[in-house]
Amino acid sequence: MAAITPPQLPEQANGLYIQLFGNFQVSVGPRSIQETEWTLSTAKSLIKLLALAPNRSLAKETIIYQLWPDNDDELIIDDGTEEKKIQRFHRTLFEARRTLEPTIQRGAQSAYLSLQRNGLLRLTSPGQLWIDVGAFETACDLALRTQDLTAYHTALRLYRGDLLLEDYNVEWAMGPRDRLRLLYLEILEKLAQFHLKQQEISQAISVLEQLVTSEPTREGAQRDLMRLHALCGNRYQAIHHYQRLRDAYKKYDLLLEAETEHLYKAIREGRFPAEPRSFLANEMNVVAIVTSTSPSISQTQPMEASSTNLPLRATSFIGRRRELEEIKNLLSMTRLLTLTGAGGSGKSRLAEQAAAELLSDYQHGIWLVELVALADPQLVPQTVATTLKTQQQPDKTLLETLVDALRQQNVLLLFDNCEHLLSACARLIRSLLLHCPHLRILATSRERLRLTEEKEWPVPPLTLPSLDVLPPFELLGSYDAIQLFFERARASNHISLSAPGRYSPGS
Repeated sequence: MAAITPPQLPEQANGLYIQLFGNFQVSVGPRSIQETEWTLSTAKSLIKLLALAPNRSLAKETIIYQLWPDNDDELIIDDGTEEKKIQRFHRTLFEARRTLEPTIQRGAQSAYLSLQRNGLLRLTSPGQLWIDVGAFETACDLALRTQDLTAYHTALRLYRGDLLLEDYNVEWAMGPRDRLRLLYLEILEKLAQFHLKQQEISQAISVLEQLVTSEPTREGAQRDLMRLHALCGNRYQAIHHYQRLRDAYKKYDLLLEAETEHLYKAIREGRFPAEPRSFLANEMNVVAIVTSTSPSISQTQPMEASSTNLPLRATSFIGRRRELEEIKNLLSMTRLLTLTGAGGSGKSRLAEQAAAELLSDYQHGIWLVELVALADPQLVPQTVATTLKTQQQPDKTLLETLVDALRQQNVLLLFDNCEHLLSACARLIRSLLLHCPHLRILATSRERLRLTEEKEWPVPPLTLPSLDVLPPFELLGSYDAIQLFFERARASNHISLSAPGRYSPGS
């Protein structure tokens, strides 16, 4: 299971980042809490309970009931008194606080676990509080409401496995785990339907394969895969899915639906599809074929590869994994994201890398609009048109031409270096977002565009070790700025050095 890759903002080095999907992981700022630091298992459970709770808060009595039910053997030995339970609660709370804040003193106010006078315990953070479950649910809600392809992919990327695998048999985790798993399966089903409506058969098959791998007894999805494989001429794969479903049902003593049996028999006997010939996807209605057992003909039409003019960089991209994850997640929830920061802070490189990692999310491509060399604000629309290879229509303005070109397109535009053309960029971006519902824009600038739709994201500096408390030499390579220095030094061949932690010291 991949390690947590939470977001990180420059003013939020003390943010709290929690991963609940798959393996439980907590980070406080750049510090990832190791398993050995949890001195009490109940301290871990306390954080998990609060992270799953509505508004990230629970009453003390609820926590006590969840962590130490009345049949707890150790409490029975202690006579099971309420006083013992309360003592355990306060000890667990202190150990949880000390794990998050190793220097905290007993009785001091915690920045992350606030116990209020009414007995309500709240999970807080002086920086950002990021929990993967919350981000997943937000992305799912957006995807289901708007059928936004980027939101679908964000939700699937956040689901790193079933909730809290280490607590698989813990009662309080079972309900949320089942609910989130069903939501994950629903997202896969809806995404497959989205691809079918777009006549993107290979993409639909890929998503359905992911669905039945997670849930082999999903009969409707297995049946869709049988049809799709048969329609594409993959009779062996179609029969394989039937056998896989049949074997899964045998384990639970279940019977297959008559529709599934009839479809299998038709495929085995060569009656589905009706005519074993190829054809173009636009000659038929794929959705109707997949949702019907009547003999039909289909053909996979490969999806056009995502178009992009993003440059191929000669140098590798160093560090900033948390920042990249945050940018990608934010782009699923906002249509205009502006990375701001001083010149030389790495805005452009960070934006390009984030865009490159999202290529598969944008059906009609990602385009970089480079503005750094542009002096005339009136040429901003023309620069976009040139980037998109769009010629102005004779009876329309250039803006109307751009709107027509982008109105139905699932596209990400990267406006790079907007600071000297703020008003012109803002006017164009506002118009495009207003008329092009599937368009998203990622911008870089020394200052924000000041649009109501805009989400600003200040670019943090690369991580550096503290000069007051230097880490061991072999750990220096874990800092992004140090990694970057050694990568560039080695690439230049001007000096012969090796990055500690990544290369052998002294080589």
